[in-house]
Amino acid sequence: MRGRNTLYLDYRRGVAREEPAEAQPRFVHFVVQSLLAAAAVGAVVLATHYLTSLLAVAAVGSTAFLVFVRPRSIEARLRNVMVGYLLSTAAGVLCALLLGLVPLPAAVGVAILSGVAAGVACFGMSITDTEHAPAAGAAIAVVVHHQHIVETSVVALLGGIAVCAVGYAFGRWLRDLT
Repeated sequence: MRGRNTLYLDYRRGVAREEPAEAQPRFVHFVVQSLLAAAAVGAVVLATHYLTSLLAVAAVGSTAFLVFVRPRSIEARLRNVMVGYLLSTAAGVLCALLLGLVPLPAAVGVAILSGVAAGVACFGMSITDTEHAPAAGAAIAVVVHHQHIVETSVVALLGGIAVCAVGYAFGRWLRDLT
């Protein structure tokens, strides 16, 4: 299929390994895994329809890509997704609470503290070995939607949990599509 690279690096052992032939994705895997991602993200959007946390839903959409298209990657592991969202949401809440203390115009304060929140989230995920890049978007979402800290945090955390739950439920059937 389109010259797939079947040589993967086992990051924990630092050695290359050949992917077994039965693990090669077929067209049905592309269709089913895309539909699962659409269902998971659609459920999050439907559940949060009346909330103002659409940036957090965008981060969850990126998580769905990793969980359903690259399920064997380190960033798609359950631990990385859950701890990544927890740390990122905490960093966003901390920076959103500091927003009132910054003596700058609101737009400038939001811009600066959004960057700080993303940086703190990246630092936290790096030192705990729970890197999940889309979760940094949750930190930014919480700061941008600082008027709705609780709602945005809940959307980010529950959205990450929802995508992980669907990915975990179908995990044994998911194939790496990259």
